[in-house]
Amino acid sequence: MSPHSTCVPTPPPPPDPTHAHTHHPRFFLKTACSWIATLLIVGLGTAALFAMGVFAPSISCNKHVYLYENNTILTGQSIANNIQTTLALYRNASLAERLTSLPPARWNALNASLASYQTQGNNLLNPRRTGASACWWPCLVCGAAWIGW
Repeated sequence: MSPHSTCVPTPPPPPDPTHAHTHHPRFFLKTACSWIATLLIVGLGTAALFAMGVFAPSISCNKHVYLYENNTILTGQSIANNIQTTLALYRNASLAERLTSLPPARWNALNASLASYQTQGNNLLNPRRTGASACWWPCLVCGAAWIGW
């Protein structure tokens, strides 16, 4: 062979008509399944990020949450105080057993439960014992950054 001779490559064999369509549907099915899986994963991830953003508490909203919680607890305590005041009016009659529907044992149980409700309300109004919503309020009042107490 001379260095100037040309080597002609042989052409590839023609495709076998019996196997021409067997690989394409499987490839298409794998591709379609991977696209569907990708869309599901991306869709769920996007939905999760969106939900975290939508339902995340904001600083401006915490003041309103704090005020709502405070007013709700104070209203409950006011109702409990009114009931306890009314109950105190019937104490002597109950201890003298002149009230058949309010014996001394029932009066003591009602008085103890009202005192328990008032203690729970006081604990909920204490920012050191409640969740993050109460902790944000002092920081919003003074303008200081939240320090995570």
